[in-house]
Amino acid sequence: VLAHLLNLSVDWDGRQVYLDGPIEEHTGPWFWTVLDALGPDGITVHLNTPGGDEVAMFAIHDAIRKHGDITVIAYGQVCSAGILLLACAHYRKVTQSAILMSHESTTTQGELGYRASKDRRRVDDWFHEYWCELMGRYTPNDAKWWKATTEKKAEFWLLGGQAIVDAGIADIVI
Repeated sequence: VLAHLLNLSVDWDGRQVYLDGPIEEHTGPWFWTVLDALGPDGITVHLNTPGGDEVAMFAIHDAIRKHGDITVIAYGQVCSAGILLLACAHYRKVTQSAILMSHESTTTQGELGYRASKDRRRVDDWFHEYWCELMGRYTPNDAKWWKATTEKKAEFWLLGGQAIVDAGIADIVI
């Protein structure tokens, strides 16, 4: 039975979860609910995302790590918030033509006053530092490398599945 909601789908019988599109505010709670309903056996997550909401990204990360038997298959684009979701999986696969893009954390909060913008910058900095720390856990590069790489250019690209495997973000090209 396939259930579909916006860019999110579940094949309950096949134990397949599809995150295909932006990671939005509702994606994190939805993902937790799906993993809890599927139970403890292996689950495959198909990932194709331009990125999105950082809080939802951390929630999905925590759900993947809590579950303990998650395979992520990345195809198309794995950008921004999606990179951590690939890197933290227990089994990490990418297609030959997958592309990956990372950048320093940013939020879009519209017009903010001086104090609010300083507070928001502190939150953005924490998000980025924590993201770098987590990427350092799941890849051969440490947090300092991730911070330097994502801060020295506007965007960091890996083109093709083999480049993503060579960077240690995935284990195998399928």
